[in-house]
Amino acid sequence: MKNIFSIFKNHIKNVFRIYRRDMKNILTSYVTLAIIIALTILPSLYSWFNIKACWDPYANTKELSVAVVNLDKGTEFRNVKINVGDDVVKKLANNQAIGWKFVSESEAENGVKYGKYYASVTIPKDFSQNLLSVVTQDTPKKGQLIYSVNEKRNAIAPKITQKGATNLQEEITRNFIETSSNTILSYLNQFGIELEKMKPELKNIIDVIVSVDSSMPEISKDIDGFYSQSLDFQKYMQNVQNSLPVTSDALNKTLSIAQTGNGYVSKTQQSLQAISPFMKANLSLVKSTSDNAETLLKELQDLKSSDTGATRKILVDVRDKYGDGVKKLDQVLSLLNSINNALSNSRLENFINNLSNVRNQMSDQQNFISLLIDTIDRGNQVLPSDINSAIQGANKISGTLGNMIDNFDSETAPAIDQSLKNFAGLSDDAVKMLQNMQTNMPLISSLIGGINTASGSSVNRLKELKDKFPKIQQDIHSDSEKLKGLSEDEKFNEITKITKKR
Repeated sequence: MKNIFSIFKNHIKNVFRIYRRDMKNILTSYVTLAIIIALTILPSLYSWFNIKACWDPYANTKELSVAVVNLDKGTEFRNVKINVGDDVVKKLANNQAIGWKFVSESEAENGVKYGKYYASVTIPKDFSQNLLSVVTQDTPKKGQLIYSVNEKRNAIAPKITQKGATNLQEEITRNFIETSSNTILSYLNQFGIELEKMKPELKNIIDVIVSVDSSMPEISKDIDGFYSQSLDFQKYMQNVQNSLPVTSDALNKTLSIAQTGNGYVSKTQQSLQAISPFMKANLSLVKSTSDNAETLLKELQDLKSSDTGATRKILVDVRDKYGDGVKKLDQVLSLLNSINNALSNSRLENFINNLSNVRNQMSDQQNFISLLIDTIDRGNQVLPSDINSAIQGANKISGTLGNMIDNFDSETAPAIDQSLKNFAGLSDDAVKMLQNMQTNMPLISSLIGGINTASGSSVNRLKELKDKFPKIQQDIHSDSEKLKGLSEDEKFNEITKITKKR
């Protein structure tokens, strides 16, 4: 046993002796020492440079040349020239995210083909016309961009330029909504001002009709007196006849003003009919914003939780998108509430309630994203479960908006149109009543004139007038009561508020 232990001990001593000898040889040989140090450092240097090269490929996308070709010829809407392509080019000129190059169609095609540009985006000549088809045609057309990319020049360039194309699409959609909204609201404002100017004239019209109606009992009483006192009848009827032209002239002026007002109401109704496409376009923009926010949130699932800088940047972008969506929904809800207050409609009210719920969900989602940003700012990491919750919330919002857009043409738009038709009916009834009264005035004048010119048969004509006058008086009184109801109806005031520029 002792011999075995002694042999093992000797072997260990030999191992350490050899180790000390080799280390001494290495330290005394500079060539060997340099080789060992180089073999130790070179793999690390290789990793450092490789990591540095791939650290953030999206940081300097402004050096990425992308050609932009604007062939848009523009269009005209309600005597207003609109060119969405020019507006987009102006916006891109101030966009430093990608190196936009504004060139001709042939130069862009050759540049992408031979590697001068990574990609190209072409705005077609009918781009503005197709975008505005949502409010000018029964069958709207999509405004499409032509996008091409040189995938052979750089592997990551297609992904970056694709992201730039998505941003460009959002910019075009936003520009279209602003342009169409301003155009529609400018016309609504014009007719709203005309309606506001008409209100004093319409009040004078109603006052004249009511005054005529209040005089009818007195005239009827006088006719009865004339019939029983035929000797004084002719003189008195002459006085009555002298007053009729004044009343007839007042009715003619009243009818002229009312017909003019009816024309403005008709024009206003035509302008208000553009509200439905305008609202649907805004809802589509909000859904696009929600879809983009959901896409960004899904990108967080592929990031490492330790990469807090990239995570925070995406969360800030998502929060801002939800903020834009909330503002846009507030504008739509404000207009819808104004219409519903003036022209109450149960289906429209249900749509407003559903849209308000979506708005509140989007606001809650914005606040939740802000809490996640605060978590990162405090030095903590965002949990995967929080990201999943945010994605589920975004998916729910997009789904609800999608259903509302799908049902908009079959449910919401008809409710708005029916309410506007009811309003137009009020103006048509007023014109018909005034025309009826104008028809009766020549009859009264003719009867009274015949009494004065044919004194021999004055008693018989007076009896004829006496018999017909109650029916005439009833018609005028009925029309007067209807006009009073129209005067006291607050719906006219609400319509003028709606058409005023917001």
